Amino acid sequence: MIQVSNEDSFNTYPYLQTAKAIELLDNVLNDLKNDDLQQKEPLTKESALWSYPTLFEYIKNFIKFGVK
Repeated sequence: MIQVSNEDSFNTYPYLQTAKAIELLDNVLNDLKNDDLQQKEPLTKESALWSYPTLFEYIKNFIKFGVK
């Protein structure tokens, strides 16, 4: 899970995500090196496409919910 603080905003979220991705990639590479990969069942049968919110969605969420 990514830890978000009150000082974080939409400017820092990609950096937090990248740092977490690097950590997860390191784990996978270590498992691959140690021949310890395990296949897991997907959490859902549905696929989803996600993208970052637009500027207007950020503004709306900030005004409506106070989300940074």
